[in-house]
Amino acid sequence: MTRSFRSCSSFRGPFANVLPLVTLLVAALLSHFGGLVPVAKGQTIAQSQVPGLLDCQATWGVTFNQWKEGGDCSQADGITCDNNGMVTSMVLDNTGLSGLLPASMGSFINLSYL
Repeated sequence: MTRSFRSCSSFRGPFANVLPLVTLLVAALLSHFGGLVPVAKGQTIAQSQVPGLLDCQATWGVTFNQWKEGGDCSQADGITCDNNGMVTSMVLDNTGLSGLLPASMGSFINLSYL
């Protein structure tokens, strides 16, 4: 018995034009939220990330909740972390920040969204 499959590019159903948009939306959401695995409450920010976070605050002249040694990733303002406490995203729009990004942001090696 032989089966044939159509690729997405040859799909001709009523949602053929929507499929690429849905795919892009899902990819964007996964990127923004760091995947499907939520960070456990109480997961502390990795020690290697703390100097960069402190430097960002000093450079920008602000203080964000939990951006410190022993800070709780699930409660940290504007950042998300992976399960190892490494910063994966920074969402800082609507904070009024302006200026340069400090070189210490290079320590955020898992950062995928800024």
